[in-house]
Amino acid sequence: MTTFEVTPETRLSQLWDDLIAGANGPDPLDADAVFVSDLHRQMDLPYPSPAIEDAIWAAVMTATVAGIATTSPAEVSAKSGVTLWTRLVLALPTFAWLILAGLLGGFIAGVSSRLMMRVSGLLTVSAHRFIRTDADAQVGHITFAGTMFLGALGAAAGVLAVCFYLAIRSRLPFEGKARSAVFAGILLAVFGYVLMDPTNHDYHTFGPAWLNVFNFSSLYLIMGFACAELYEAQPQFFSTVRQGQSRIVSWIKTPLFVIISLFGAYLAVFVMLLGWKSLIIPFLALVGWAIARTGIQRNLSFFSMPIVIRQWGIWVVPGIVGFTLTARGVTEILLNR
Repeated sequence: MTTFEVTPETRLSQLWDDLIAGANGPDPLDADAVFVSDLHRQMDLPYPSPAIEDAIWAAVMTATVAGIATTSPAEVSAKSGVTLWTRLVLALPTFAWLILAGLLGGFIAGVSSRLMMRVSGLLTVSAHRFIRTDADAQVGHITFAGTMFLGALGAAAGVLAVCFYLAIRSRLPFEGKARSAVFAGILLAVFGYVLMDPTNHDYHTFGPAWLNVFNFSSLYLIMGFACAELYEAQPQFFSTVRQGQSRIVSWIKTPLFVIISLFGAYLAVFVMLLGWKSLIIPFLALVGWAIARTGIQRNLSFFSMPIVIRQWGIWVVPGIVGFTLTARGVTEILLNR
């Protein structure tokens, strides 16, 4: 699916919004438009009289009471469908792998940052080799503890990255590695401002500024690509336990999945509080989601959005804001001396 294509569900939603907004009438040659028009005509029927409504509700209540009186609790539970707890248990393996993919992908990017810093350290002038960085680290002095800290910090950021990937996965073009590469580019463009801080003098103190911008940009690309590829490679172990499988396997898997999920959630909250600027995009997306839920945009018949913007939904405005902040940060770093 390319960026300019829409799913059948999205197109039906657009046709419905256009019909409600009073746009042009349905094209008789367009089967989808005719279907939406007929559906709206059937739903636009007068409400039944109060007497009929009372009779309907009385019949529903009578049938409900009779069913409860003659049905055991187990049968009621079975007929009512899957419970919320069951759904959570079924979704737990996939959620745990989502977290683990983010941790692994972010850890790879975090460890890679140590290599990027090493390159910058080699190109640092002699007078700056013993100056400490903004993070109170000494250039050229590599320690195992410091590398693991960067890996853990990257792992925490990777959890947020893979959640972002899952949120826009169905809207990304291409498949396989090409889709992962596109996501990596979007991750850099939208969230690059978190690291591209013009007030950080390390960009000019340790090595060439353009090289440091390139190195930090590559971290986003590595993290985005690794998280997406790992998520798509979900192993069989992280699949839902099916009927007929040993309960012992389920008892082993479930606590493990819970631990992974809680640990990943804890790291994600930690890195969000540590880098509070990264909350700008999720906050704007949350506002867009709230507006969409209220249906305010449907009352603005004069406001028509292109198909591309409709398809990306609540990520369009946050994405534009993030890209603007990233571009401004990179520009100021490269131009300021």
